[in-house]
Amino acid sequence: MTELYKNKYRIPSARLQSYDYASQGMYFVTICTKFMQHFFGKIIIDSVNGKAKLEPTEIGKIAETEWYKSLEMRPDMNLDIGEFVVMPNHIHGIIIIGKNEFNSGKNLSELNSDLNSNSDLNSNSDLNSDSNLYSNLHLHSNSHLHSSTDAMHRVCTRSISAMQSTSATQSTSKNAFASQSKNLASIIRGYKSAVTTYARKNKIRFEWHVRYHDHIIRNEEEYLRISNYIKNNPSKWLDDKFNNSK
Repeated sequence: MTELYKNKYRIPSARLQSYDYASQGMYFVTICTKFMQHFFGKIIIDSVNGKAKLEPTEIGKIAETEWYKSLEMRPDMNLDIGEFVVMPNHIHGIIIIGKNEFNSGKNLSELNSDLNSNSDLNSNSDLNSDSNLYSNLHLHSNSHLHSSTDAMHRVCTRSISAMQSTSATQSTSKNAFASQSKNLASIIRGYKSAVTTYARKNKIRFEWHVRYHDHIIRNEEEYLRISNYIKNNPSKWLDDKFNNSK
């Protein structure tokens, strides 16, 4: 349920409150447009290679350009960007935060150990549990992944339930909400703002959904499977849970 704050209902955050989002690690990010509107373009078949691809609108092109600018604008965060795709009403991308002066410098294996017991990943009923969301990533066929996107789809289309308290064992005591700079949230906030600013300056009708969904990638195997899922997203569009034009 939403919480009452100053006599107004407040939507609880989708972020894991125990997790330091400045930490060294890999993140699978999904950001949707408001009401899942197809602001970014449409999926077509390339006349040259026969592959599905996005035919972008002007704002669709900006959505791609600004994503890669995120890397260039933050050299002090030691960022790298993995697979990325712009779809008609959402984007998927992988952001890699390396060791830098703003995080604890943990390596990925230490990060994995910290997150294995995180109850938030298994108890968030509205997200259908983050662990269930990605449980199908071991499947070789990406077509099987469509059922696993239900949770992300709900994040993009409706309010989410309050998250339960966590039992994660983090060596850092920093709360994910304590600092909103030099972390994943600041990267996403800057990216969304840049796209929105361009749209407003150029009088383009566009709006993001207020939230985004992130998944902490725990190992190389999962990284490769998620990368493959992102890469194949256009070819799976007809069956995609995000496709509300069916």
